[in-house]
Order: sequence, then C-alpha cells, then structure tokens
Amino acid sequence: MMIFRHPKISFLGGTFLFSLFFELLVTPSLLARESLSFQGHMDFTGKKLHLTVGDGNASRVVLNLSELSEHHFQILLDLEHIKASVFDISSQLEGDLTLAEASDNQKPALRGELKSRYSLVNHKPVEELQGTFEIKDHILYLSSLSVGPLDLKGLFKLNPPYDVNLAIQFRDFPLNDFLVLWIDDPDFEAQGTVSGDVQISGVPQRLALKGNLASYEGQLEDFPYNSIVLHLAGEYPVVKLINSTVTQPDGLGFQIDGSLDLSTTQKLKKDIKSLSKSALITEGDSHWEWTIKSDENPQNATSVKYFLKKKDEALQGSSKDDTDLLGVEQRIKF
Repeated sequence: MMIFRHPKISFLGGTFLFSLFFELLVTPSLLARESLSFQGHMDFTGKKLHLTVGDGNASRVVLNLSELSEHHFQILLDLEHIKASVFDISSQLEGDLTLAEASDNQKPALRGELKSRYSLVNHKPVEELQGTFEIKDHILYLSSLSVGPLDLKGLFKLNPPYDVNLAIQFRDFPLNDFLVLWIDDPDFEAQGTVSGDVQISGVPQRLALKGNLASYEGQLEDFPYNSIVLHLAGEYPVVKLINSTVTQPDGLGFQIDGSLDLSTTQKLKKDIKSLSKSALITEGDSHWEWTIKSDENPQNATSVKYFLKKKDEALQGSSKDDTDLLGVEQRIKF
C-alpha cells in the first residue's frame, strides 16, 4: 500500500493511472483554480486506486479505479458540488475503460463508456448522461455524449491552452434552461423550447460560436411569438444575428439584424431592443408580396397584403428599391 499527498495538481504525474484520472476528470471549473489538493491511496496488490481531489470548499471529485483484467478498468466517480458557470453539479458516474497499447503507427489510447445516476443540477434531479470517448495524445475525443435533449460531439485538448471544438445539438430543449447555459445572471421569464445546433471552437478565454436555432409557439418576457429562427456567429459573449426572423401571433413577420451581448441579462435585454427589424417580403416573378397583418382566429380572420411592382432592371436601369405599388388585397372571413 502506498499513501501520497501533494497540494499542487501541476505535480500530479508519477503513474499512468494517476495522470489518466487527471485528464479524464478535471472540469473547466477546477482548471480555473490556482491550487487544488488531493489525497488517496494506491493498492498495487489489489490493483486499485482511490483518490479525492478538492478545492478546500464543498467541491470535490472522488475516484475509485480498479483493474478488472489486463488493460481493462472499472471507474466509479462521485462529483460533489462541482461549480460550472451558474450550475452546482453533483452526480455519480460509472463506466469501463480500455487501454490500447502503442504500436508502430499508433500512440497509446484510452477508450471508455460512461453513464451517470443520481444526478443533481442546482440541487434538482436532471436527466442522466451516457456517452463514449477516447483519450489519445492528450486529446479527449467525445464520440457521443447525450444528456436528455442535448447531444454533444467533439474534442478537448487536455494541455494548455485547452482548445475546444465541440458540436452541440438541442432537441426541444427548454427555453429557460437554454438561456441559463449562456448568460451568467439569467433573469428572463421564458416559455417554449429550442431546437438546432451550436458549434463551439477556440480556447476557454476566446470561444467562437456559430449556430442555427429555432423556437416555436413560445414567449420571452411579455413578447409572445409564433416562431424565432436565428442564424448567429461571433466570439462569446457577443454574437451577430444573420438572416434571422421572428413571426408574431398576429402574423407580422420581420427579419432581425444586429448583435447580442450574452454576458449579462441587462446587456442582452438592451441589445434585443436595439435590433433592427424589416418586414418579411415574399418575392414573385413580377412583384413582391408583403403581408402586413393576419389574424389566425378562424372565426374572424383578416389579412392585408401589399403588392409591389418590379420594374425591368435591364430597360429601366432600376433596382429593387425602385418599385411601384401594384395593388392591395384585403380578406375578411367571418
């Protein structure tokens, strides 16, 4: 039996199992700490490792690793009050690990499967996660990781500066929880769900975002909507909206453009009010069609459409901005 203690994770090396634990389990919130303490014991006879890593407060990770057969390990983890942004995460993880030895053309790799149980986020039960991964050449590859309506794939480099390339897919993800993921101090009343994908790349201090997201039949604060479709890109926390649209319950549709600062609720609300809005126009062969209003109540439906005439650009030397009013159509149904 060997007992070991040391106050700095930067001196963690020594044994493969020890460094393996570090690469697998150190979360972004723990990496941000200047100093971590750890203590544990390694049983060479029984081929078992027990290790506790903490920050001196309530956050800690407890590892139990045992060898089932040559190159095959079982891992059990207790995550206790791990802080990540506004989240307090506790969970138990269990899985199997397989070590692939180095060959002439391949470096050694660690492959594994993990699943969680008894998971809590901010002291409330959440859906459990399951996934598969590989660690090779100090890079963590996520083959698949699912947590309820959220799927992740990508890679994390485990050496500074900790580059990330991650694809996240949302499937009817609660809108309120979606806002919590991106805003440090979320203070929105939100109803509805979000679907779509977001690509994250860069280093933790400079993360580039690119995404396509859609939400239907929801409400944000006192603004109800039929649909919000966003195409965005930027360096977190500021993203720019590109060819994005909003439609309201009364049928009004707008294209929205501008930038959103996700760093605080106050800045985000201010930027939302500052977005530029232009009416959605449907283009035909000889005209553009703009629906000004449409009440979808089947017992009392009203719509007003404006038709804008196109001029022959070759003959008139005009552009899309040079139009004539061709006609107005109004329909009323009782």
